[in-house]
Amino acid sequence: TAPEATIHLVVAPTNRDADLFGAINFAVSRNLGKVISLSFGHNETARDTLFEPVFQQAVAQGIAVFAATGDCGAFVPKLKPDQTSECDKSNLAVSYPASSPYVTAVGGTTLFLDSQDRYLRETGWNGSGGGVSKVFATPSWQKSGGLPASTQRVLPDISMLGDWNTGVWLYANGNWLKAGGTSLSAPLMAASYALANQLKGANLGFASPLIYNHARTSAYGTSIRDVVAGSNGFQSGPGWDYVTGWGSPDVNLLATGFAD
Repeated sequence: TAPEATIHLVVAPTNRDADLFGAINFAVSRNLGKVISLSFGHNETARDTLFEPVFQQAVAQGIAVFAATGDCGAFVPKLKPDQTSECDKSNLAVSYPASSPYVTAVGGTTLFLDSQDRYLRETGWNGSGGGVSKVFATPSWQKSGGLPASTQRVLPDISMLGDWNTGVWLYANGNWLKAGGTSLSAPLMAASYALANQLKGANLGFASPLIYNHARTSAYGTSIRDVVAGSNGFQSGPGWDYVTGWGSPDVNLLATGFAD
């Protein structure tokens, strides 16, 4: 998506909170880049405040962090006895770190193309994580209108291709692999933002306020496509919704709009 971008891959030794924090802190404290993509998450808990100082520091340094909202739709992933997971359709919840007010939460869409692989339309993917945070209050950039009435952070903020059935093929180590989920959506959005930085010729910084300000202008519906169909437990509709946030970007138009 951003072929000239330099990618630094930071690997945590385990998926424990302390190691994940250490990996993110490594990237931020060394200012390795101005865009970070995170494709991990867990159910919100009070311990999530462990990560918040490093995300706040990222914003202060002009780093945009994009995080996957998860693949259980509006529901909680539940670990089964065989250590695989399933979605608990009886429990509404959102994923962290996507719910952090210092992070841009990226949901997922289902993409439809024509016979020549040209864009036709998108719907909200049923796995796209979204809902209301139980931990974090509404950030300032979500208070200006166009969102459901809430005193809490809501997500996602924006979405890109996530549905495994319409995902992308990757060639690695001699094999073709299908990629999907919001673990695809988040790096796609991060790469799109890197292109916007390139067009600007300068760093744009934290993405969420820019996205929300842009969505509240006459450019909405073109540079950000309003995705009005689909459900993740919540229903998509006109404007911002719990399935795709503001919708899906037209990367060229949004990057140009941000760069102006």
